[in-house]
Amino acid sequence: MKCDHEYRIYNKDFKCLLEKVTINEHSICDSSIVILLSKEFLKSEKERQLHELEG
Repeated sequence: MKCDHEYRIYNKDFKCLLEKVTINEHSICDSSIVILLSKEFLKSEKERQLHELEG
């Protein structure tokens, strides 16, 4: 699934990493977790948080 929100941890190369997505009544992904970081730090922090969630 395409994801246009670069600052969500489930977005990699503008594709959602989740197998199942639920959209709430406000048309927002219920699994949306936004992190506000510099672009340089964003990539490494996404990978760290995803690894933590999977482990």
